Amino acid sequence: MTMRGIGKKLEYIGIPYGVLCVFLTFFFQPVFFITKQFNIYLFSVGLVLLIIGLIGHVIAAVAMVKGFKEKKLLTSGIFALSRHPMYTTLILFIIPGTGLLINSWLFLTGVVLLLILFFLFIKEEEQYLREKFAEEFVEYKKKTGILLPKIF
Repeated sequence: MTMRGIGKKLEYIGIPYGVLCVFLTFFFQPVFFITKQFNIYLFSVGLVLLIIGLIGHVIAAVAMVKGFKEKKLLTSGIFALSRHPMYTTLILFIIPGTGLLINSWLFLTGVVLLLILFFLFIKEEEQYLREKFAEEFVEYKKKTGILLPKIF
């Protein structure tokens, strides 16, 4: 397993799907638009989601690179909220934000696709972490949610 985990697998399907959605949205505009006219509220919410997602993604990526080089399991900062914060920011902020920015309900379906792919492939990444960090990962997994923080 590389530092990118299952990211490549998600990209192989997610990127072509996203490009196809953008193409179809703009080629068949009225069909795939959320609203027929520009909507400042959708655009603003999309922009805010995208900015939050990109900031969170960068924070997680920088921490992950550092942790990978130091061969440490990351359990603090953004990794205290989610075991996979880069996937979380992508699925919950970046994809929806982009979909709202381009006014495409079709692009928003990428959230469902990525959630399905994430749960299909994440076992592989978690198994790697379990083998590499043993009991430390098991304890981390008990108290930290896979995508969202554990409340109970």
